[in-house]
Amino acid sequence: MNLSVDFAQAAFVDACIIRIYSFAICLTSLEYFAIIKQFGKEGIYSWEMMRLNVSHKFNELGAHYFFNKTGVIVILLARMICGIYLLVIPNSIISGCALALIVITSLMLSIRNTIGNDGSDQMSVILGISLLISAVFKDIRIKELSLYFIATQSILSYVIAGIAKLASKKWRSGIAVFQIMNTESFGSKKVAGYLKVAHPIAGVIAAWHIMTVEALFFMALFLPYPYMLIFLFWGVGFHFYNAVVMGLNNFFWVFIATYPAIIYTNLILHVFFK
Repeated sequence: MNLSVDFAQAAFVDACIIRIYSFAICLTSLEYFAIIKQFGKEGIYSWEMMRLNVSHKFNELGAHYFFNKTGVIVILLARMICGIYLLVIPNSIISGCALALIVITSLMLSIRNTIGNDGSDQMSVILGISLLISAVFKDIRIKELSLYFIATQSILSYVIAGIAKLASKKWRSGIAVFQIMNTESFGSKKVAGYLKVAHPIAGVIAAWHIMTVEALFFMALFLPYPYMLIFLFWGVGFHFYNAVVMGLNNFFWVFIATYPAIIYTNLILHVFFK
């Protein structure tokens, strides 16, 4: 397999993204199932409590039928079925319907569960809508534009995050890394303990390493293949660490799903400007 040739084909790249994205959908659905009791009347995510965060008119439309525990289970099962189908058959007549259902249920879950949503949830919706548009129109030019958009959105996410960190005094001093690792939700006692003893050197090195690579991530579009893969390998390692240590599993799969589009855009740019 010649990756530089395969990843220059829009249909191949689109199928790769759909499969990785579908796996992410299945994984997040299983994570929801693991805490499904919390969506019951006595749970911390009960609709009786969460409905207070949405408009009164929305509640009048019968939202409780969709957003009670049973409704959430139906939503998750629908996502699992669509995700499994797309893993096996990413491009078919039914693929568009499966993607549409995933996008709709993603939006429903974002309304149902307003607590804990993060950048990966936003990227997941953007990715799903982009893939859906590509699947609906069945036009190679639309598919190419969709891949360019996904690549650009992914690159901007890293660059903006890097610039925002550079503007933060806590990140520049390195203390932000320790503070994150010292939290109950996303931290690690072992890592936090190490940083506390080794601070400020270890924290500063880690912080500047992350800020620099994120801010320069746009170079993944302009470096010649395969050198541009350095940034993508870094991204895989970065998100893998966050998934294992911080529990940010969805970040890993959703952002990795955008990488084929970055490779594709890089190859097309170098062909265009050659």
